[in-house]
Amino acid sequence: MANNQNLKPFTKENAAEMGRKGGIASGKTRRKLMMLKIMHEVIMESGEKGEKFLDEVWKKRNDLL
Repeated sequence: MANNQNLKPFTKENAAEMGRKGGIASGKTRRKLMMLKIMHEVIMESGEKGEKFLDEVWKKRNDLL
């Protein structure tokens, strides 16, 4: 369990590094959620055409993320 004796204070470099990592992870998640939202809208609106489009998008998903 944490107590004052074993806690390490944040340094400017530490805080900057953690903030940068958090920003990168946040961006990835936002792009992923945006893609899922678009895919859902396409499916709901276009039936068969939407399924073909989604197949193509799914194949290229790594480029989008």
